[in-house]
Order: sequence, then structure tokens, then C-alpha cells
Amino acid sequence: IRRPPRSTPSNSSAASDVYKRQVVDGIEIDVLALEYTDSTASVYVIEVKRRPRTKVYKQLARRARIADYLYIAIPYIFYAWALKKIDTSIGIMLIKSGDIIVLRSPRYLGNGKRLLECICSEHSDIDTITSFCRERLYRSSANTHDSKL
Repeated sequence: IRRPPRSTPSNSSAASDVYKRQVVDGIEIDVLALEYTDSTASVYVIEVKRRPRTKVYKQLARRARIADYLYIAIPYIFYAWALKKIDTSIGIMLIKSGDIIVLRSPRYLGNGKRLLECICSEHSDIDTITSFCRERLYRSSANTHDSKL
């Protein structure tokens, strides 16, 4: 299910796309957000859990390998557990009565390029992402190439 792209105000050149329930490189992603600026694309991955279990650590570790920023989104009643158990590089979002509260922001992981490369190399049902990523990666590599000349 794809949500329409959200764009930032016109005075900024950043834009973002948000996707729900995607599978990339064998990893199921609950929420995937791609944020674009003039020269980079940042990948935000959000793991949504109603009731966190022990396997969440492995799930987060797998997602950390393909994200620039990683969050876990959980019901607010688990906030104490999350603060104790979730690595400080992972952001924490609390869900309460339909509202989302960012309890802790994530650290930059720098692994989003891997996800973008997977998306661009796979033949998947997310053709919109693929074409958009190819366009952005082409622009990014052209800008990098031009700046080296």
C-alpha cells in the first residue's frame, strides 16, 4: 500500500515518499520513508510492533543493515522496556491514541545506500520506487562526477 508522496514547502528542495509493508532483499519493512535532498537520499525504516518480543532484536539488527535511520514504533506502555532494551542508535516512537510521539531520535547509521541499490536491482512490485531511485541515483552520481572534474 503506497501513500502519496509528501513534499516539503517549495522554499526547500527536499521531498519524501512513504511506503508501507514492503519486502526488499528478503526483509519485510513495515514503514519505509525515502527523503530526498539535492544530492542525497536518506532511508528511514520503521519497525512497528504491537507487543515487542525477543525476536525484535534480530529484526532490528537486520533492518539496521539497510537503513540510514531506524526506528521502532511501539505502544506507549512499553516505553520503559524500550529505553532499557533498545540500542541507543535506534530511535523510539511511542503510539498512544493514534498519536505518534518520538521518545528518542535515531543515530545516523549510513546503510541506506544498500537498500536503494537493492530496490534498483530487484524486479519488484514497487516500480514507482525503482524508477524514482534510479533517477535520483543517476542525478547523485552525475553531481558527484561533475564535482570531481
